[in-house]
Amino acid sequence: MWGVGKQDIIATATRFFQGYKKYSAVAAKQAAELVHLQIKSLLSDASSPSKVIINSDESDPTLYISNVKPFAPQLSEKSKNIVVVGKEFVWGLGKDIDIDPLTAAFEACQVESKTSKRKAVAATAAPAKEKKPLRVAKGIKAKVVEPGQKKPKMVQVDIIEVQGSFLNANPLVEYLTKAGFVEYKC
Repeated sequence: MWGVGKQDIIATATRFFQGYKKYSAVAAKQAAELVHLQIKSLLSDASSPSKVIINSDESDPTLYISNVKPFAPQLSEKSKNIVVVGKEFVWGLGKDIDIDPLTAAFEACQVESKTSKRKAVAATAAPAKEKKPLRVAKGIKAKVVEPGQKKPKMVQVDIIEVQGSFLNANPLVEYLTKAGFVEYKC
């Protein structure tokens, strides 16, 4: 059918699987490097906005938590605010994040849009994800590797971290835009 003889099926499948593993790891490293470059660009460009939205197609904020938190001291020092909005999550760090309006906008995101209601009706077999309230942490600990050092150390940073999951991002993006956040494209 695919031009692979019966004797070669196992070898071919093994080659596909190993290639998948190899290139999945390469893609993950490149995604992390891209996030590092975005943050370095934001920090090094004096004319870059202080409040930015990064749109993401990731399914959860793990990539950003792992790769942006080490920059928390520099973000705090330069008063930069980053909010990452994904398909079903929000995560951010910043000194100038007004928590009460953000929480209200986040709660509005918990209301399903008409499109997501239709999708939920169409996919009744899978149970819906439970959406959690917005988590806010004031003052965080971040692993930071200082110049000339190899071992990271934990540093307390006076910055606000927000994280949550939602059903409909539109109210949140509208609030962030009204609050002075701009989409960051580098």
